[in-house]
Amino acid sequence: MIAVLAAILLASTPALSETEQERANALMDEIRCVVCEGQPISESNAGLAQDMRVKVTELVGEGRSDAEVRDWIADRYGESALLRPRARGAGWFLWVTPLLLAAAALFFVLRLMRVDRNVNRPDPDA
Repeated sequence: MIAVLAAILLASTPALSETEQERANALMDEIRCVVCEGQPISESNAGLAQDMRVKVTELVGEGRSDAEVRDWIADRYGESALLRPRARGAGWFLWVTPLLLAAAALFFVLRLMRVDRNVNRPDPDA
């Protein structure tokens, strides 16, 4: 019974070229299994993850771009199905905020170092 189901599943999955299969595998590593906690569909044995892998393979076989596949998954399962959220809306804010905080911290550290050098420098007029 399982062998018959596997044969049907494999027969319905389009044959991909080597580069297309690599793309599909990379995409499967970026898509979260919505049943499992934090696991990509490439590593999950859940039935839904298997269905998602088949769909990703179909979309890549149809010639869809990586962005189109991610959009299809996000539209169907929500933005949380992507392991790397897209930089849109709140996602953009979440990507930029750490960079801004790091830049601000660097600015203040450099400024403190500059002030410290000026305080410890002897006055040449004295």
